Amino acid sequence: MVFNNAISANNLAITGGVLGLIPFWGLASAELWASDLLLASAQIYLLNYAALILTFVGAIWWGIALALPQAAMGQVMRSFVFAWSLVPCLVAWFLLMCEPQVALTGIAVVLL
Repeated sequence: MVFNNAISANNLAITGGVLGLIPFWGLASAELWASDLLLASAQIYLLNYAALILTFVGAIWWGIALALPQAAMGQVMRSFVFAWSLVPCLVAWFLLMCEPQVALTGIAVVLL
């Protein structure tokens, strides 16, 4: 797909961001009105989706480090950004091993 201007790219980013919130809203709503069996499933699905989004945040940092020329950042800073981009994925992986309530709280804290 070819974009004619930056407005089209911005609209696509905003649309994608809003659509990405639908699973959060839907699964959080399911936790409010679900039976016990559905509640456990909704928590696991919400936790997995939140961890996926957290890893995406790390991918954004990775992309920033790739996109900027080395001269703009310097080698040390660029290496730091590459290393920092791994942190969200590792945090998400660790939190997936915790109880769902603890993990969801941890991911919410990291994303905020």
